[in-house]
Amino acid sequence: IHRSIHRSIDPSIHPSIHPSIHPSIDPSIDPSIHPSIDPSTSMSLSRYGATIEPPIERSFGSFGAKDGAFHFPSGISYHDGVVAVADTANQRVQVFDSTTYQFVSKLVLLGRRGCQSVERVCVSDKRLVVMVQSTRSMVHVFTRDGQFLFKFGSRGSGSGELDSAQGVVCTRDGRIVVADTLNRRVQVFSHRGRFVLSTSNNVSRRLLQQPVAVCLDPIDGRMMVLDRASNYVLVFSPDGELQRYFGGPGSHDGEFDGALGIACTRDGSTVVVADSGNCRLQAFTRNGEFLSSFGPAHAVDVAIDDEHRVLFIDSLRSCVSVIGAGQWLPKFMWSVARHAVAPRRLKQQVVTLTQIRSLEHGTAWSLLPNELLFEIFQYL
Repeated sequence: IHRSIHRSIDPSIHPSIHPSIHPSIDPSIDPSIHPSIDPSTSMSLSRYGATIEPPIERSFGSFGAKDGAFHFPSGISYHDGVVAVADTANQRVQVFDSTTYQFVSKLVLLGRRGCQSVERVCVSDKRLVVMVQSTRSMVHVFTRDGQFLFKFGSRGSGSGELDSAQGVVCTRDGRIVVADTLNRRVQVFSHRGRFVLSTSNNVSRRLLQQPVAVCLDPIDGRMMVLDRASNYVLVFSPDGELQRYFGGPGSHDGEFDGALGIACTRDGSTVVVADSGNCRLQAFTRNGEFLSSFGPAHAVDVAIDDEHRVLFIDSLRSCVSVIGAGQWLPKFMWSVARHAVAPRRLKQQVVTLTQIRSLEHGTAWSLLPNELLFEIFQYL
């Protein structure tokens, strides 16, 4: 009845409820396809489904060239209390404290031989690995306090050569994994920059076209490779063999449009993708099962800290935005995945109250579902 009433209203007479202004009553959304969508909901709706408003905990940075400001940032990385941002147009990497998000230091690459722009960055235990674009695609490696160690890579298609490579990540044993974009492959280098292996050449061109980002599954070391052209996430074994893939082009849940960034939680339970073309972020289980979509978020890269907060680069505002732990998973969905990313205090509160109410059958406490308990306690 609600839908038929809105369809019968002439937008010329009642422009205030035109679907272009109020997408929550868009009659083009077919409830048979998405029966969970309530036409009267206040949640912002995309063309094919609902998108959760990202609960931004805080943001840091602004447009500019001063310390702590950014000019077209394109990459972000987190490790052991340190957040590193590739400040592309300013040709530098900036380091921030992950607790206060205050500026700590910077690594200026302006004027360094062979450097035209800083594309991506990866921070590890002792190193700062920077992906640099120039007439020769190269990877520059520094200590975390900014001392230059070495560089490797040259333009080409042979083993150890790169062509417009973008994504970079470090393994626990110090190996450097590079998304070799235009060579449509991922290469693995030793901690000294020597070629180790490459992904299989037998991967279909439908799946692997332009890999731009990669993250590692901390449980088994699998490489999760994001392809911006095919719009798939490809999962490779540590030996470079394709095991599975998920995603696909589109704007439905679980689909991508020009996605640019990917990150995995420390325990490997959840993967977050910066679905740039659809102006949103999407969360998946480690097996590729869709969890949630949240936006609008003009994200070009994403990272996840030890507390499971999501940090993403907001290209529209030239800043880094932070989403609180557990806030980026679907509301009222009590699951192993959501419990895993919840703060320890919240877990203890929910478990304690659940134990108490199990002894009080028939009371108000016993009637409250776990989902509601979770929602109540995360705001206390």
